[in-house]
Amino acid sequence: MKKSVFLAVLIAVAAVLWVASGVLDKEAPASAPTLAALSKTADDDKRPFRVRVKELTAQDYVQTIILNGRSRANTSVTLRAEIDGKILSLGAKEGETVEKGQEIAVVDPEDRAERVGEAKSLLARRQIEYNAAKSLETRGFNSKIALAEAANNLDIAKTALKRAQDDLSKTRIVAPFDGVLTQRMIERGDYVRLGDSVITLVNLDPIEIIGYVSEHKIQQIRAGSDAIVSFRGNPKQLKPQASPIDHDLSGESSTTPAPTTTKDAAAGVSARTGRITYIAPVANAEARTFEIHIRLDNKDKSLIDGLTVEISIPLEPRRAYRISPSVLTLGPQGQIGVKIVDDQSKAQFHAVEILADTADDMWVSGLPDSVKLITLGQDFVSDGTIVTPVIDDGNGLL
Repeated sequence: MKKSVFLAVLIAVAAVLWVASGVLDKEAPASAPTLAALSKTADDDKRPFRVRVKELTAQDYVQTIILNGRSRANTSVTLRAEIDGKILSLGAKEGETVEKGQEIAVVDPEDRAERVGEAKSLLARRQIEYNAAKSLETRGFNSKIALAEAANNLDIAKTALKRAQDDLSKTRIVAPFDGVLTQRMIERGDYVRLGDSVITLVNLDPIEIIGYVSEHKIQQIRAGSDAIVSFRGNPKQLKPQASPIDHDLSGESSTTPAPTTTKDAAAGVSARTGRITYIAPVANAEARTFEIHIRLDNKDKSLIDGLTVEISIPLEPRRAYRISPSVLTLGPQGQIGVKIVDDQSKAQFHAVEILADTADDMWVSGLPDSVKLITLGQDFVSDGTIVTPVIDDGNGLL
């Protein structure tokens, strides 16, 4: 009996110990962190946020305005007959180059040469009469009235000779400047009257380029600045346009870097540099564009009136940065800009002006001459936040 009781008690104690051991194992707390682990966590919480940066220096960037234009003769005049008469001879054909003073046509002088001779004889006689009257008046044998009458007759004779000579000179139609005869409205034997159109003469050297600039860009252009004029093909083979381009400058494009070449043989594009000589002070009322004139040297006469061209106007160089669009962020007032790290390791927001952009990169201005540009992490730090900059080595790791 005692043995049975002892066994029962022993079994009960064993059971209690077994149950207790399972509960304790299940509810035992995880081991407490060490002091070193606690110290590491605290340090991590206080450490500044790491950002990736790239050290950049500003470059000179030339912004360029691109627009369409057309060529125009520097001077174009229509010569008219200054006297009535029949055309005796012609000295130049359409399309020919003429020099200043070259005879282009001759009107029948009729009796005009004889009139000049008569006027010269009359002038000589009046001069003798005046000299005699003056001599007599000096010696007291003639009155001052007689001398005045002789002087008046001399002046009339001089005027008559000049008129006769002018009439004779008008029978020769000459070129007033070096140019090209573009149109001849007369033929030999035609009878012209005073004021009739005779020929049209144009001066192609220098030649003018006419363009139209929008009101948004006109303030950036200055008279006297250079402009690059591009045209396609061999200029000597190009034909004039039937009509000038419209004032609507749909061809004006966004700003791009200035061209660096003057000829692209593969594309057949040639370019010449000219100078802006005129900027209209008043905009076109309908298109709200401003007319500009560009003068080009054209000694070889390869450029003709009416060519459609592309005009590139480089603006003053500006200090700018070439960046990726991915680094852009928004400022407190919604401005577009970037974030940089200053000398105190603080993040700073800077609004920028976008000068040009493509799918891969863009040019911006408005930053100091050298910066540490945040390229990763800019959206996670605010203006004035102390950061730990990590130089961008291209592997994308912080």
